[in-house]
Amino acid sequence: MPGDDTARKGTPTSEQQRRGYERAVLAEIQMLIQFVAASSDRTLTDLKVRDPGDPQKTLDFGEVVSRLEAIAVSLDAESPARLEPSDAALLQFARDALTRLASPASGITVAYTALVTGNRRGPGVLSRATLAEQAYPGLVSIARLHRRLQWLFLFLAFLVTVVAVGESAHVALGRNLLQTLAELRTQQAGIAAEKLKLESSLDRAGDNDVSLEMLVDKDRVRLRAFAVCDRAQAAAWYLEHATPPVPIPTGRPAGECGKRPQCAPGPLELGFSPVVRDLCGRDSVLAKNFEIVHLALRTYHANWPEMAGPVFNKISNVVCMALNCGEDHSYVPQANNDVEIVVAPVLLVWGNYILPTIFGLLGAFIYVILEYYRKICKDELSPRDTSLGWVRFVLGAVTGSCIGLFASSSAPAAAGGPANLSAALTLSASGIAFLAGFGVEGVVSLLQNLVKRVFATDQAKS
Repeated sequence: MPGDDTARKGTPTSEQQRRGYERAVLAEIQMLIQFVAASSDRTLTDLKVRDPGDPQKTLDFGEVVSRLEAIAVSLDAESPARLEPSDAALLQFARDALTRLASPASGITVAYTALVTGNRRGPGVLSRATLAEQAYPGLVSIARLHRRLQWLFLFLAFLVTVVAVGESAHVALGRNLLQTLAELRTQQAGIAAEKLKLESSLDRAGDNDVSLEMLVDKDRVRLRAFAVCDRAQAAAWYLEHATPPVPIPTGRPAGECGKRPQCAPGPLELGFSPVVRDLCGRDSVLAKNFEIVHLALRTYHANWPEMAGPVFNKISNVVCMALNCGEDHSYVPQANNDVEIVVAPVLLVWGNYILPTIFGLLGAFIYVILEYYRKICKDELSPRDTSLGWVRFVLGAVTGSCIGLFASSSAPAAAGGPANLSAALTLSASGIAFLAGFGVEGVVSLLQNLVKRVFATDQAKS
């Protein structure tokens, strides 16, 4: 019946398929010969192939090439005849021997790597890429897509690196500001203790001294109600606005003083001792520092790139122009003392969850790029590496986001106020997330062991 050899028009016959397969195997053998010949640690003199026609005879490289050339001429004829069984078997034996010689690479990895990297000898030359296209024509489109995706991977890795640097600077800058504020609060507590101690000693002034309490009407104002650094200012204001004016004593009566020179009448000197001046000076500097840090926190909350430097500021402006950023309507604290309450929790979220996810994804990108570079150098790239790369990215992002569950701030630290919140902010979680994204297998193994320990069955325990 007509049409036995072909099911329908355009479908190759079994003879054509067999001949096409033999040409593909021959092209793969020629490609592997070029690969071994170009290798620095392999040599074609090690190639030994058993002769299918005479099992007692072993063909060396020269004899194998001669037989292969004869096979190529036969297959390239206008009306190619069916190969002898010994020649068809020789193709398989030669490919097997060359694959062992090229190990750990194989015919498909060498071909796919050549297709991805392209023709290095130029058009019109029987290069490794041309032979790979003849050996594996179905991989041509996949290899071209892989080549384009690899450039996309490089671009995404660079983009994620820029984002990671920017957000790390964002978190680090806010963390340092909160640490500075916590240090100022520690100094404030120390100065407050010194004030309390000094006020207690000043309130027990000796009889031979003229204290500020002697200058005011105790029924109208009590200086003990003021802090030690505010008493002189309070007394001066009272003396200036008192009605009627308060007479300022110049010393003690001569009858009480006798002939002691330290009791002789003289001008009144309102001043502090060196200890009080030092304490009040440090308190004044501390108040100024608080104003500076609170202003910096408000600026940081409104536009942190402006504080990070001109480079970050310009990049931020360019990004906002590209993304058409509108006016920022986020909450900006109106009082200086509540800035840290708003900033610290936001930084905790970024430091424990957002940044680890970014660095986990970055670690996955670095791993895929390094694996691509390694496999290209060793001709071990395979078609499945494209899909495995995307799976690796997803796993890197997932493992990075899970790092915050194990490396987040503890509840006591979070309950201790902004000072402890700033101490809890750390980039170590991002470093662990980067390692997790780079070595997903290690994280999976760790989680499996953890599951076995937490949910151990009786059989596992025994």
